[in-house]
Amino acid sequence: MLALLTVWLVVYFGAGAYQKYAGRNLNAVITGEPYNCGTRPRLPVTIKDTPRQMRISRRACADGRYTVGKIIQVKLHPITGGIMDDTSIPEVYLLATIVLMVLAGVKEKTPSIFNGLMGLHGTMIVFYSKTEIYMSQFTITQQNATIPVTQEDKDSFIVEMPDKTLYLIVKQDNEGANHWFEEGSDNETDETKSIGIAIETALAESGATY
Repeated sequence: MLALLTVWLVVYFGAGAYQKYAGRNLNAVITGEPYNCGTRPRLPVTIKDTPRQMRISRRACADGRYTVGKIIQVKLHPITGGIMDDTSIPEVYLLATIVLMVLAGVKEKTPSIFNGLMGLHGTMIVFYSKTEIYMSQFTITQQNATIPVTQEDKDSFIVEMPDKTLYLIVKQDNEGANHWFEEGSDNETDETKSIGIAIETALAESGATY
């Protein structure tokens, strides 16, 4: 499982680096303000009269660098047709992933702040700090299937269901109880509640917090 996760991370960031250096340069016109800055930031743009949405970082979403009418240069993926800001740095994350795996390989000789955890819910990479622990990716069981889950930040999770991808946000009420919502929704459903309980169980068994 750890080997598969390593391959997935290398492929993911490697694809981004490939897009940046092999992708086609295009000009995009920003047609709207960035939105979903706290969860999955998106930027509305137009490329050759075709409306598109480009994913951006939370920092970029909040710092006001993207203004309506501004022309920016983007990279068009030569295979998938996806776009990304030419200022993105996937190669840095690719290098960091490789370094992380090297450190994990020699962790018995050199203490590292990164450690792999094996548990009932699959292989997890856990990021340790003085106050909090966040998992980058793990799995849960739903509908008799093993479901990959990616934790983006403290309260934001991506759940890869067999038939769809869910973007879940966890919120606490006044009594401290957790409630799970799809991004953009204020209603907790039976499905999101069930998935949320499974995520909470996985986090509790790993010793992680959120």
